Amino acid sequence: MSFSKVPILRHGLVTRHEAIFPDELMTERIKKVRTFMEEKGFDCLLIYSDPRSNGPVCFLTHYPCFGLGRRAVVVLGKREGPYLFTTEPSRNLPRVRLFTTCDLEKTRQFLTASWDRALSLAGAGKIGLVGFEELPFGLEKEGVIPKDHETEDVSYDYLRLMAIKDAGAKRAMREATSLAYKGINLLTERAKKGMDLWQLASEVDYTLRLAGCEDTNILLGGRRAKTLRPGYPARPDILTGDFLVAYVACIYARYLGVAGRTINIGIKEKLFREKMALLEQIEEEILRTLRPQMTVGEINTLIEDWGKRLQVPLARDIPFVSGLGFDLGEYPKEESDTIEANMTLELCLTADFAEGFTGMRVTSIIVERDGSLPL
Repeated sequence: MSFSKVPILRHGLVTRHEAIFPDELMTERIKKVRTFMEEKGFDCLLIYSDPRSNGPVCFLTHYPCFGLGRRAVVVLGKREGPYLFTTEPSRNLPRVRLFTTCDLEKTRQFLTASWDRALSLAGAGKIGLVGFEELPFGLEKEGVIPKDHETEDVSYDYLRLMAIKDAGAKRAMREATSLAYKGINLLTERAKKGMDLWQLASEVDYTLRLAGCEDTNILLGGRRAKTLRPGYPARPDILTGDFLVAYVACIYARYLGVAGRTINIGIKEKLFREKMALLEQIEEEILRTLRPQMTVGEINTLIEDWGKRLQVPLARDIPFVSGLGFDLGEYPKEESDTIEANMTLELCLTADFAEGFTGMRVTSIIVERDGSLPL
């Protein structure tokens, strides 16, 4: 059985959120990136984003590639910029300029124009690149970036820098997480056997958007799939089982908050509570133990050890831990990635219990200097 996500068009609720991201905070972000450029010896930094990887551009401009389905490039010089180049249609520019934090450069050849601007700022100096190693088909960098100009890909380092959340990011993610839990609570109240999961998800989606959510990802299923990010099902799904696996991701002020739970429909309550309490216990132990400077691999090992100790059949086809911010699966996500203070993570614990149901517990967490807490 597939998960269900409602194919609802985005309603365009994209605002500036000046109370969360004032000009002073965006200026501090730019200073932070310029310090990074100085350490790397760059005269200019060129950053690419599209709906697959929304964060790098949004971090400096508040422009949501994901929410608008656009491609964009930011150019940042030592003293100039940031300059935003995008594929945004001209008719949208007046509205878009209301929620970006820098002026938007509109041109049909946005990639070529952004590189020309970078060359004018850097001269013969070194240029750093973010996101250009994975340009989609049709946007090959050959022919745009001169081969004789010195460049260096610093995507990994930039994403790591971006993963350390400032006050605005943490506030936005707390709001987004609160909305995600609101979605879980609504699903818990409404879910019953025989319901159309598309209809159920659409009701929750509508409610969350009314509450200020910019976009949602609501995934529902009668059993766990191998991925929580599938496409649309071929037809509506009817809830026929004794439990519902529910995952809700909400975007607020460009940032994500997530929550996931198994909802009991017809399982004996005592059995259900006992099994779900085991996942909650593992989560509590991880929050108590997780500290800065641990690696993702060390956390994975810790989770597996607790699973064995409590005899919980944890599934490994969904990552236990990955970075959370503008997108799912941000830094840190590889086994060797180091976690630092003020990073935010998605903690995902799933288990296929022998009693015939799947338990899932997904929590947004923040790593602090002396421990970790749910957002």
